[in-house]
Amino acid sequence: MEVNKNKVQWLIKEIDRIISILLEDEEKYLKNTGGEHVRFKNSALNLSHYMSLRGLDIRKIQRNLGDLGLSRLARSQQHVLSSLYHSKAVLCALSDSKLEYWPDQLVSIKEGRKLSSKHTRDLLGARTTGRKVRIMVTLPSEAATNAELVLNLVKKGMNTAR
Repeated sequence: MEVNKNKVQWLIKEIDRIISILLEDEEKYLKNTGGEHVRFKNSALNLSHYMSLRGLDIRKIQRNLGDLGLSRLARSQQHVLSSLYHSKAVLCALSDSKLEYWPDQLVSIKEGRKLSSKHTRDLLGARTTGRKVRIMVTLPSEAATNAELVLNLVKKGMNTAR
């Protein structure tokens, strides 16, 4: 397969542009958090990157990445920067370019998945045996005085309520 080096160089520049935007937007998304607990810092940063990425139109980039058989970044929500840097590393290898920078503090793809699972479990509780999803129910006002209503929802599979 012949690789179009110009297309690859364009993709590298676009990924660099996206990374710059995500890093610039960190402050915008994190300034009103009240200072995240150190335990959640990496997750808070990743969430800010995800929010920024979702605000960008990356369809052309995704199409071109897909044409090369690379990740289209569609499932990068748990490890946004890591996915971008990994894609860039592969693109650099395809174009015989040198990857000039790799951040020390990246949440790895594996670590991102682990953090997401742990935070989900901490927030929503353990999964019900035999089910991959958790069910959250928005309770009506009457739930405050009707214990039977709440008990029936639990029996039907509700994991958490709000």
